[in-house]
Amino acid sequence: GDLTPAQHPHCISLLHMPNNLIVKLPESTFLLCNLTELNLCGNRLVEFPTVLFRLALLSKLNLGHNAICSLPHIPANAWPELEVLMLYSNGISQLPSSICYLKSLVYLSLDANPIESLGSMHSLQNLFADSNSRLAYIPGSLLQRWDRLPPFQSYMYRCGKLGPHAQALATHCSLSV
Repeated sequence: GDLTPAQHPHCISLLHMPNNLIVKLPESTFLLCNLTELNLCGNRLVEFPTVLFRLALLSKLNLGHNAICSLPHIPANAWPELEVLMLYSNGISQLPSSICYLKSLVYLSLDANPIESLGSMHSLQNLFADSNSRLAYIPGSLLQRWDRLPPFQSYMYRCGKLGPHAQALATHCSLSV
């Protein structure tokens, strides 16, 4: 007969479940071993669903507009394919230093979070961090990368606490303090 996603979760590669009032992901989520894209924006997740670290093929993850306040340590072998991570409009105040393990990450959206500093992200090409009024520190490695790679896009409007970094950033990206 016909294959249905419920009978064969390993067949699912894209899963879009925005605005569904989801508060927690079940452990069975890791059965979606071929998942490459997951959209859970606009739900009611309070904790970062660590079960997602088991999805090795994930390349795009949208957890925007939830109520996540912190990110856990990211395992070194998690998400080797992750290129896009959207965490906008949560309550995240800091990124774990283990974010540097995301070697394929090229697009990161942190808009409207109370983030105070950014960690080192070697492959990042697009950073969206609008409305982060508490942002006060950007590592030198990111500033140097912006200097060497003109295609880098960064949108950091309303990031008022950057202080000495503001002038350096203004020459490399769209910045309004």
